[in-house]
Amino acid sequence: MDRMQKGDFPSVSIQTLLVLPDHTVHSAVLAYPRERIVDAPEFDGLCRRILGLLPATEPSSDARQKVVDFFASRFYVVTDVSTNIGQVQQASTSLASGLATWVPKISHTSNLFFIQATAGSGKTQLALKLLQKAISDKHRCAYICFNRPLADHLSKLAPPSAEVTTFHQLCREHAERNREILDFAAPDVFNHITKSYIDNAEQLSRNLDLLIIDESQDFVPEWAIAVMNRLKEDGTIYVMGDAGQQIYEREQFDLTDAVHVKCMDNFRSPRKVVHVINQLQLSEEPIVSRSAHEGETPQIYTWTPNFVSSLTALNQCLKRLWEDGYSPDQVAVISFKGVKNSEALAQSLLGGYKTKMFSRYDDAGNALWTDGALLVESVYRFKGQSMPVVVLCEVDFDELNDREKRKLFVGLTRAQVRVDVVISEKSAQLLMQ
Repeated sequence: MDRMQKGDFPSVSIQTLLVLPDHTVHSAVLAYPRERIVDAPEFDGLCRRILGLLPATEPSSDARQKVVDFFASRFYVVTDVSTNIGQVQQASTSLASGLATWVPKISHTSNLFFIQATAGSGKTQLALKLLQKAISDKHRCAYICFNRPLADHLSKLAPPSAEVTTFHQLCREHAERNREILDFAAPDVFNHITKSYIDNAEQLSRNLDLLIIDESQDFVPEWAIAVMNRLKEDGTIYVMGDAGQQIYEREQFDLTDAVHVKCMDNFRSPRKVVHVINQLQLSEEPIVSRSAHEGETPQIYTWTPNFVSSLTALNQCLKRLWEDGYSPDQVAVISFKGVKNSEALAQSLLGGYKTKMFSRYDDAGNALWTDGALLVESVYRFKGQSMPVVVLCEVDFDELNDREKRKLFVGLTRAQVRVDVVISEKSAQLLMQ
C-alpha cells in the first residue's frame, strides 16, 4: 500500500479484509483488527461487508484501471525515439556504403563515370570517398553541385583542401576576380555571371585531377561543359544525379564515352514510405527499399481554405510529434512552396518553438541562421539533405503533373525515420485518384 500511495495514483480508498472461509477465529486478541476479519461463520455476509467498506462516490474508470494494473504488475513503455533514431542512422549509413565501396574500383580508359542513383542510395558517401582518396593521393579535386545548402553541408564533411562549391559560386568568384561590380538586387545578375563564366571557360586553368559534378539533373549542359574545362587531360570526372529529383526545367545531358552506373536502391527512407512512393508512381522506375527500418505510413493532415488553415494543420502535426516523444532538433519542416510564397517560412514560431531559418550569407560566405530550435526550409533548398523526421507542409497543386510528383518525391525521401504530410484537401483527393 505504501508503494501505491507514493505512486502516481489518484485519490482512492484502500481497505483490506482477511477472509478465512474454512476457519473460525477463537483468539480474543489479534494483531490484525478483528473487525477486518471474515471467518467461516461470517462468510455468507462477505458481499455486504465489502459493500460497507466501499466509498459513497464511485471512482473513475481510469482510477480503477490504475489499481488493477498495479496489482497485475502491468506497466506502459514507449520506444525511446532518440535511441531508435541513432540505430536507424547507423544502420542506414552502413547499408548505403555500397556505391562508395565498389564504384571507385571501376576503371575505364575514358576516366568518365556517369552515376544515376536514386535518393538515399549513398551518392554523398561516394563523393566523400572520392574526395578523401584524391587528397590522400595528393591530387587536386573539386566537388561542384547546384544547391548551396548541399555544398555547405558537404564542405563540413569533406577534407579541408578539397574544393566544395556550387556552379553559381564559381561564376561569382570568376566575376569578382575580373573585378566586376555585381548588383545582386538586379534580376539578371546570375544570367550575367553565368554567361561570363561560360564565355571564358576555355581560358580556365586545367588544374583538376578529379572533378565531381553532383545534382546533374539541375545542370544546364553548357554549365557542365564549362566546368569540365578545368579538368586535366588525364583527369577523372564523376557526374552524379537523379532524374527523379529534377524539379527545375532543364535539358538533360549525358557523357557518351562514360561508364554508366544506375542504382535504384534507397537505404535512407523507411520501407513503408518507399511503398507509398511506388504506389503513387512518383518515380519513373520503382524504388527498391533497402532500409532496415520499416517505419510508418506517412500521417496525413489536411486543410481546406476558409475552414482549417494550412498553419493550423501544421501545428496539429507538430503537436502530435512532440506527444510521440520527438524533439525539435530531430525535425525539419519542409515547405512544398518556394521562399516567396510560403507562410511557414515566414513564421518565427511553429509548434510552440522558435524556428531556425536561413537568413543570409555574410561577407565571408558563411550561412547565417535565425536563432531557433525547429529547422524550416523549402523543398528546393533542402534537396540533397536529410533529417530523422520530416514534415512536408503546404503541399498544394491543381494537377499532379511530373514536376509536382518530383517535388513530392524529394520531400518524402528526406526523412530517415518518419515523414508526415500537411496537404490541402483538394491535393489529397488528386493523390487518391
